[in-house]
Parts: sequence; C-alpha cells; structure tokens
Amino acid sequence: MPNGSVQSSGVLTLSGLEAQIKFDINCMTERELMTRILIDLTKQIFFYKPKKSKQMKKITIFVSAAILLVALFAATAFKTSTPRPSANGQGTLTVNGESRHFSFSANTLENSSVEGSGQLTYTAGGSHVEFTIDCMSRVGNTATMSGTITSISGNSPFEVGWNCWFRVRDNGEGANATNPDMITLVYGSPSPLPCTATVSNALNPIEGGNIQVKN
Repeated sequence: MPNGSVQSSGVLTLSGLEAQIKFDINCMTERELMTRILIDLTKQIFFYKPKKSKQMKKITIFVSAAILLVALFAATAFKTSTPRPSANGQGTLTVNGESRHFSFSANTLENSSVEGSGQLTYTAGGSHVEFTIDCMSRVGNTATMSGTITSISGNSPFEVGWNCWFRVRDNGEGANATNPDMITLVYGSPSPLPCTATVSNALNPIEGGNIQVKN
C-alpha cells in the first residue's frame, strides 16, 4: 500500500446532531479522506433542521466538537510517519582467496540519528573486529554506513578507535532477486570518515547470507 494512504470503511456519527458521515475508502489518501469528511460534515450541519427550538442553541457546540473530532481524526488515525531507513544483513565473502564472515544492523531513530553495530571475522587468520554504526546514507537499494571500531582480537589491520566505512546493496529476495546481494570490504581510517564520504571501494557479491535495505 502506498505511504499516506488507507484502505477501510466506516461511519463517523455525531449523535447529538443526529448526523452521520459514511465513507467507503479504497486506497484513499489522507487529504482525500479529510476533504470528504469535511464536505459531508458541512452539508449535514447547514441542511440540518432541528426538531425542537432548544436544539438550535446546541448547534454551535456540535460544530466545534465536530471540527475538533476531525482534527484529532487526522492527527492520530491517519498520521503519516517519517520514513526511517534501516539496513541489516549477514553472510560470507571471499576476496583474493581469503574468506570472511560479516554481520551488521543499523536503524534510523525518531530523532533521525542512526544506531547500530556490526562485526567482521576473518576465518583464516582468526581475526575478529567489532564496530558501532552511527551514520547511514540510503539511495534506493544501496546503503552506506560508517562508525567506530570498538574491539579487535587477533591480527588485524585496524585499531580500536578508528573510523570504519562500508557499503551494501540489496538485490532482492528469493525469486525477485536480480543478482546476489553485495558488500564492499570494510575500510578503516584514523581520520574522520562519515557515511557520506567518497571511498573507492568496489562492491562484491556475497556467497551466502542475506542483506536487506529498507525505508
């Protein structure tokens, strides 16, 4: 279903005014829905004929309540959340005869900051690297991430406290996969290295596992 659309049906009732607004929604956007409700509500208020004179004094209250109800209806039930990109995956990659296993997970929080972590294990030499992820840039099915190396065991070209950078590409799931998912080598540097940095690092197809990039 497209973002900002709903598919449902229902009846909005103002019992004091004995008025009903019926709506049958089929992939109706928020703006279309609220416009429909406001138009129907206005018609019923202006063409409403009270059975008793004392009901005339209540119309102002009912109109105010109806406007408040519609505003709350729009602000809660049909509120469109801001997209929050995420990426996660795990798998095996062999480069120049050297096999390594990777795993990572990164999520965009409500305040737009990024939180995540990952690890990389060189199966031949027994080296293990762990890192945090605090920056992520997503374009289509490709996500670029960066963070800080927090732990190293074994012989590694990296050092704790260095910045790290890598990029992944999600090429689909199952029968919808166009090609194997891809990942670059993890690049490390003692200098600042945001996810938006330009790094010449080729994407390589993974041999097993899965990568997901979502919006």
